[in-house]
Amino acid sequence: MKPTKLLLFVFGLFLFTSCGDDPTSEELIIGTWDISSITASNCDDPDDNDIQNFECDTIFESTICSSATLVFTAPSTAVFNTLITQDGQTVSSESDSGTYSFSDNGLLTICILGDCEEGSLSITEQSMTWSITDSNDGCNITIVGGM
Repeated sequence: MKPTKLLLFVFGLFLFTSCGDDPTSEELIIGTWDISSITASNCDDPDDNDIQNFECDTIFESTICSSATLVFTAPSTAVFNTLITQDGQTVSSESDSGTYSFSDNGLLTICILGDCEEGSLSITEQSMTWSITDSNDGCNITIVGGM
């Protein structure tokens, strides 16, 4: 009987210690996110609707690759990096720094180069989707990335 009680105690202790609070968006966002796509839809001017997929394509026997990352560090630094390569050689590279913050209502604001955008964030440990409405052109912008 004693081993059964000990086993139940250990099992109960395991359940107690494994049940914790889920990480917050503020905690989950920290790190480097590989952006897979940026989509502009429902724009005031339909010509502004676009999808930018960050991937490699073969064009005229050359491999052109584009990539983008969003890097978030505590407490509030955001860096947006882009890279374009052709056949493994860098064609273009850009890095822009800014800030980010969460409002009381859970919206994420990112400010880069003086341009601030606020939107809803859906985030897990492996994926993120940030959705905003651009006040300049009415576009619904969706940025999708993963760790």
